[in-house]
Amino acid sequence: MRARATARLAASTLSLALLAAPLQASRDGGVAYDVAIAGIPIGEAQMTLTRENGRYVLTGAADVGFLFWGGNGVATAEGREADGRFLPERYRLSYEGVTRPGAVAIDFRDGAPARWDREPPIPPEYAEGRTPLAPERLAGALDPLTALAIPAGRGVSPEALCSRILPVFSGYTRFDLELTGASRVEDGAVDCAARYRAVAGHRENSSSVERMSRPDALKVALAPIAEGVWGPARIEIATRFGPLEIARR
Repeated sequence: MRARATARLAASTLSLALLAAPLQASRDGGVAYDVAIAGIPIGEAQMTLTRENGRYVLTGAADVGFLFWGGNGVATAEGREADGRFLPERYRLSYEGVTRPGAVAIDFRDGAPARWDREPPIPPEYAEGRTPLAPERLAGALDPLTALAIPAGRGVSPEALCSRILPVFSGYTRFDLELTGASRVEDGAVDCAARYRAVAGHRENSSSVERMSRPDALKVALAPIAEGVWGPARIEIATRFGPLEIARR
């Protein structure tokens, strides 16, 4: 349980680490982030974005620790740019938790996850009572890093920016992050109303799904992170210990 919780935390931290001033196309750009829970600093994350010859690579690293759990992880997502979209081809996450290391690997084909592996292997009882990861529920899904790199021009209106559904597949669960409207514009960042919607791989009666599905469970602010690309400037996620905040320095 603790290893899986650490994996989810590491994945979330790395996924939301695209938070910074604009990066130049065709160059490596490093960005640093602070991670806190209930206002208590618990770690940091770093991210780089590279774009060249119609392709992109997102890489990140995080090191977090709080109470009885913690860990560090490294993730990479790569793919191609086409028709104003980032289309992932490969996602890899490796992490080291309290008890043992683990990894997630996702390969994409024809706009959907085609193969995924998790280490250590998930026991058969893990799938009991969970909504199946059926092909129709995976169509169009993105890896956690790619999902939050949003192609949009600098002149995009706050309302248009905050009106989209980000389909995410973590290797364990499929969920949507639904952005529904701008509430504030400040220092170049746009606050969006955000909702988490479980799609597959989850248990309907899960306490974590119930908590994440609450209207106030998720807060998202977006800002430019590269030429023609927006990403999170700040994320708050409800946890049973208090809000987990990932914010650019």
